[in-house]
Amino acid sequence: MFCVYKPPNITSAQCVARIKNILRSGLGVKKLKVGHGGTLDKYAEGVLVIGVGKSCKLLQQYIDGDKEYKVQAQLGISTTSHDRDGAVLAIRNPALITKHMIQDILPRYSGRIMQTPPRYSALKRNGQRYSDLARAGKINDWDFPQPREVTVYALHQLIVGTEEYEAFICDTGNTNNNDENAIVTDVNGFHSDILQSFEHGTIPCKTMELHVACSKGFYIRSLIHAIGQDLECGAYVTRLQRVKANSFTLDSAIQEKDWNFHTFNQFLKAS
Repeated sequence: MFCVYKPPNITSAQCVARIKNILRSGLGVKKLKVGHGGTLDKYAEGVLVIGVGKSCKLLQQYIDGDKEYKVQAQLGISTTSHDRDGAVLAIRNPALITKHMIQDILPRYSGRIMQTPPRYSALKRNGQRYSDLARAGKINDWDFPQPREVTVYALHQLIVGTEEYEAFICDTGNTNNNDENAIVTDVNGFHSDILQSFEHGTIPCKTMELHVACSKGFYIRSLIHAIGQDLECGAYVTRLQRVKANSFTLDSAIQEKDWNFHTFNQFLKAS
């Protein structure tokens, strides 16, 4: 058993199929059982636990285990899938949203909570995936999977660095450096009062980044959508990264450039 870094824009099943083909070719066998320890959305990336042969029987403990994520979200837009894959439902101006407003909402989603999974999910109704039914227009807008109890062990905002902050400042469209009251777009030339306002959470936010530690069955997309609704501006996931699955972390994940038989075989021998 080992873990890989699943890149975005590929499904977990496609990821497993690629690894399976590499191992079958290297081992010279026609049949080989390969599975994963918990689905990541197509546009998500990060830790994906891989089981090979008899170790596939152990994958359920990773599916049922706790996980940690980093998520980036765009404020002001809500979509049908709660990420960039869905159709836009509404657009609202998020200019008045501040870091403190987001922080005040987060405790509502800590501990044991009831969460409604998104319609665009692998959950099934009458043997068919909700995502397939939704894309085929076979379910109503108000038809969601049943709410279920999940646990959030930790939930907090991540510190935004100067690069992200610069991008946010540029996004305001105020780039007139001849105006002494203008917001400076140069990272090395921030006005001290602007930085102070940012530290105190009073600069309007258009994006947010969170770290989430949660139980199995938790949907990050649903969390972001719910926070957007609470902020009355909407929000959707722009980047989702799984950073931990049980004992597997980013440090132990095999990067896509190293997906070859030699690397996989080394990890299999060591496990």
